[in-house]
Amino acid sequence: MATGSPTRSRDSVTSTTTTTTTTTYFWERRRAGALPWVLGAVGLMGLGLAHDVPMRHTIEKDLETRSAAALADAPGVQVDFTGRDGVLSGTLPPGVDAAALIAEVEAVEGVRVVTADFGGSAGTGGEATPSPSAGATGEVSPSAPAPAASTAGSSPSGAGPSASASAAAALPAVTAVTSGGSVTLSGTVPNEQARQAMVAAATATFGAGKVIDQLTVDPAVSDQGLTGFGTLVGSLGTGSAATAALKDGALTLSGTVADAATKTAAETAAQAVTGDPGAVTSQLAVAGAGSNAGTGSGNAPQQRLNSLPQITFRTGSTQLTPDGLRAVRQAAAVLKANPSVKVRIEGHTDDVGQAATNLRLSTARAERVRQVLHSLGIAHERMSYRGYGEARPKLANSSTANRAVNRRVEFIVL
Repeated sequence: MATGSPTRSRDSVTSTTTTTTTTTYFWERRRAGALPWVLGAVGLMGLGLAHDVPMRHTIEKDLETRSAAALADAPGVQVDFTGRDGVLSGTLPPGVDAAALIAEVEAVEGVRVVTADFGGSAGTGGEATPSPSAGATGEVSPSAPAPAASTAGSSPSGAGPSASASAAAALPAVTAVTSGGSVTLSGTVPNEQARQAMVAAATATFGAGKVIDQLTVDPAVSDQGLTGFGTLVGSLGTGSAATAALKDGALTLSGTVADAATKTAAETAAQAVTGDPGAVTSQLAVAGAGSNAGTGSGNAPQQRLNSLPQITFRTGSTQLTPDGLRAVRQAAAVLKANPSVKVRIEGHTDDVGQAATNLRLSTARAERVRQVLHSLGIAHERMSYRGYGEARPKLANSSTANRAVNRRVEFIVL
């Protein structure tokens, strides 16, 4: 009898089955599913680039073609565009102003900004710097009077009823701006009585409703010269477009008055305000004088220039805005219509920043306007320029709106 394990036939087959488990991770399946989307995006980008390259090239060639007219007077100069930004290069002919060329090309429709590369002889972005020969204030014409030195802190005799009592107080700063038969008064006075007296003096000449009172009361300032200042405002007359600014004991007159007698009266009144002729700077001009006589007060070149839109620049630079360039073109039209008229171009800023920096900026902006006018056909000898920085505000620098008015370029017919 057999016992133990069952016996197997030698013909039996032993079979082993091996099972292999394959694990597929989620990210692999996701990557496989995203591949068509990636390929599609790359294809679209390729199509976009293929479309943009010829389009950009077309724009650049169009701008270069249309800018050629602006370079007609400078055959050695070429302009190359990258997108809408141009660069002037080549050889600048003698007597041709680089800044004027930049302004002309920037005026072409579609151009964004233009720089120049003439071996360091021109600025970038249309900005110009004052000529080294122009002096600290940028005055070009030797016949234009220089501003008087400031007499800050002085206490001239006869300057006001309380000159001795006000020696320890701050000197007042007041400004009167006349235009269109009205006057705007701004600045600080010591008390309400002084404010009312000045308004009354102006009303006596300009009439009720024609005096814009922006004066503020500050007991910390003195009344030195204020009585005489009210008389000065009245002496300018309703036919003036002028500014009288009293600051730190010095007084500055600028703009135009109706006739020579009014000019003399205003300058005499100004000397009475300070008590010192050396503390008075007069840049007053007579509207309709010389070659303008007989044109009629309504059509006088000075009045037409006064009525132009404000010339504006990009912040902190000498580059004209599109609106500013249009205003300069209008000024050129006035000067072309009056070929014997000569003008002084005056630049002004507000009081933000350093006074020295503002003086340089105002000078450079006045010079830039002169350069653009020359590029538009106005002879250099008909124009001088000068910068005054923040020294001659039209309005008190007491608000954003007032500061915008004070940042300006003015034309004074000589």
